[in-house]
Amino acid sequence: MTDRWTDERLDRFAATTERNLVELQRSMTGMTNALVAMAQTQIEIMQRIDETQAEVKGLQTENRRILDHLFGLGSE
Repeated sequence: MTDRWTDERLDRFAATTERNLVELQRSMTGMTNALVAMAQTQIEIMQRIDETQAEVKGLQTENRRILDHLFGLGSE
């Protein structure tokens, strides 16, 4: 037996489809916002890593100069 697509059934189908599309759009917007936030966090973390690496390089240079001075290896 094949059900007939009456106007009422088509209206219900259209309404359900519309609700599903609206919910899907909300979900997609939420996921997009979450991805943007994660990307921003990742950028901030990478910037902090770069800053920390620069600080470490500076400390290494400073330590090398101090050791050179202590052991008389520096240019006088």
